[in-house]
Amino acid sequence: HVAARIRVNKSRLGAKTILPQRERQCQAWVAQGKTAADIALLVGISARTVMFHLENARTKLDASSVAHCVAEALRRGLLS
Repeated sequence: HVAARIRVNKSRLGAKTILPQRERQCQAWVAQGKTAADIALLVGISARTVMFHLENARTKLDASSVAHCVAEALRRGLLS
């Protein structure tokens, strides 16, 4: 039953959900254990903007949290 639901969700979303570069970049830093403040310093944007990008990605991937969003992005091959 679970496998069938996963297939349905994948087909409904298409092959891959496209995430802009900045959303992928912020997620990649989160995957490495960085906080929003750390990412802001590394990327040269505000911590609020980092959270904006992470929340946009979370919405696009239909995830319940940022951690879930990163896991979904990795599972779908959206992060290198």
